[in-house]
Amino acid sequence: MASRTTGPEVPPASGDLLERLLALYRQEEQLYTRVLALAAQQFEIANQGAAIGEIRRILARKQTCLEEIGRLEVQENAARTAWERGHGTWSPREQARLLAGRARITALIDEILACEERNDQELFAQTTEV
Repeated sequence: MASRTTGPEVPPASGDLLERLLALYRQEEQLYTRVLALAAQQFEIANQGAAIGEIRRILARKQTCLEEIGRLEVQENAARTAWERGHGTWSPREQARLLAGRARITALIDEILACEERNDQELFAQTTEV
């Protein structure tokens, strides 16, 4: 005898796809956290009057992190596309897990942007003092 349901059944996400995206977000979160730490370090050394060479070394380290994020994004593009096409069929729990990861990354990016703005203001202030 077939069982009756009161609404459409929501199929689970592909476990592999879900885990790939969660792993991507964890890696990106680690890299963005590193970029934020480097941006804060840049502000501190610029505020202390560090030589431009020291600042450039930090900029290069930030660039390396951002390039790695770009490589990860390209590498997992198919998984992200699959999510965009099929996330409406995923369970609310699965969607919430992914959205929480994305929210953490968005918050980090917002912090980085604020820190970089502060860095720009500090460097600008130093160049106008010269």
